Amino acid sequence: MTYGTYDDRNDTRMSVKRWLNQNDAGLYSSDAIRNLVKETVLKDKEPVDPIAVSWREGTYGAWIGLVEFAKEEASGVCSIDRQGTKGAVSLAVLMDRTAAKAEIDQIRQLLDRNVGSADEAARAHTALNVAEELLQPAE
Repeated sequence: MTYGTYDDRNDTRMSVKRWLNQNDAGLYSSDAIRNLVKETVLKDKEPVDPIAVSWREGTYGAWIGLVEFAKEEASGVCSIDRQGTKGAVSLAVLMDRTAAKAEIDQIRQLLDRNVGSADEAARAHTALNVAEELLQPAE
C-alpha cells in the first residue's frame, strides 16, 4: 500500500478518532496519541515520503482527529467512519498556535453550551487537553 502525505494525515486522523471513540477518557494522553501516529506511519510499507514528513503529517492528522472528535462530541454526533466531516478542521489552523488554541477554546465554549453534565463532556474535554499538549513546542 502506498501513501502520500495526505494519506498519512487522513489515516492518522481516522485512527485517532476511532481510538478515542473506543476508549475511556482516562486512557487519553499525548503518549497514547503519539503511539497511534507511530503505528499508522509504520503501517506504510512503501512510503512515498521520508519518515520525517510522514511523522509530521501523521501528527497533524492526530491533532485534527482530536479536535474533530471533541467537536463532534460537543454536538452529540461522533461519526468516526466518515472520511470528511461537516465541521472539518482546517490544516491551516495548525500553522499558527494562536489560531489552533482559539479553535480549541471555541469547541470548549460549544461544549459548555450544548452538553448537560461534566460526565457527558469528559471525553471531549480530555481530547482537547491532549490536543493542547501536542501544540506545545518540543523542549
